Amino acid sequence: MRSLWDSAGISSPSTICALSGLALERRDLDAAEHLTERLLSITEQRRPLFEFLALLGWAQIWAARGQIRDALTTVEAARQVLTSAASPALLAQTDEQETLLRLSLGDTQSPAELASNLPAARRGLLLAVLRSQPVLTMASSSTCGQRPWAT
Repeated sequence: MRSLWDSAGISSPSTICALSGLALERRDLDAAEHLTERLLSITEQRRPLFEFLALLGWAQIWAARGQIRDALTTVEAARQVLTSAASPALLAQTDEQETLLRLSLGDTQSPAELASNLPAARRGLLLAVLRSQPVLTMASSSTCGQRPWAT
């Protein structure tokens, strides 16, 4: 990942976001971190959507490294990037990630409350996960909005 990044001179936020997600799926956390840092440096305070996605990516990297509390802090930072007019789909992404993180800490009450705010299909899926699997990690989740159960 890093050699591709360095040799190609990629600067498109969407391409960097996709490469970061690919690195995370391949469990190349160093490359994912490098790409996410680059994405944040390009987008901070200028492109809120990509900043939001980069912060969610950071949360997934923290989670994959077992640093769940840092991941939760980063999800909250991503939530702060969103404006009051943010899309409900973006808010749902943060709720889903927070739900999975809290589940991995053994918390079942907060995830149930967060899931209740989601659209019906997502809510049903997360509630089924809550009932059947007391601990779920985000290790298989990829950056830029894919759901861990979709991989």
